[in-house]
Amino acid sequence: MKTICIMLKSPHKKIYDRQYRVKLRSTVLIAYGNKCTCCGEDCQGVLQMDHVDGGGRTHVSSLGGSKGFYKWLCKENFPPAYKILCANCNLGKFRNRGQCPHQGVNPFNGNEGHRRYRVKLRDAVFNLLGAACSMCSESNVLFLTIDHINGRGNVERKSIKDNDQIYIKIRDDESYREGFQLMCMNCNVLKYRQELSSEKTL
Repeated sequence: MKTICIMLKSPHKKIYDRQYRVKLRSTVLIAYGNKCTCCGEDCQGVLQMDHVDGGGRTHVSSLGGSKGFYKWLCKENFPPAYKILCANCNLGKFRNRGQCPHQGVNPFNGNEGHRRYRVKLRDAVFNLLGAACSMCSESNVLFLTIDHINGRGNVERKSIKDNDQIYIKIRDDESYREGFQLMCMNCNVLKYRQELSSEKTL
């Protein structure tokens, strides 16, 4: 498998870069089993590489992003300190303090007052939006996210710079709330990939 990665030469023309990234990512996923190690999800579109011991954001950033990270995994011959999780399990692990909710829910400790407030706010908003993914009906709150129905979520988050304010506005402003829906992280990632693909074909 390492030989295959070495043979994957990044093309010079920008138009082919996306094909290279897709092939590189697919090679890495296949090397690590091509399915979520927690729930068994095998849709490649929602699979993500997880740093078993944490520190993933810093490490990936130091390598220049996901493409650099995948190339590094190939170069290092797919080290065992990494595994595949689907987007749901990866988000759930983050929210559940290092453990996917499928393996059990970790209780709060006594020093998480603001976190308790944010969870209470999030749960209130999720209930107003139907308490389940609008696509697949997943209802585990640790897997759910709010989705801007018409896109532009990243733009709004950057302008507001505080997710709490978005949640508060959704809770208190019914007309604003109509622009949102609940999606599990798997369905949200697939929607994003489909929108990105559509933009590239225009």
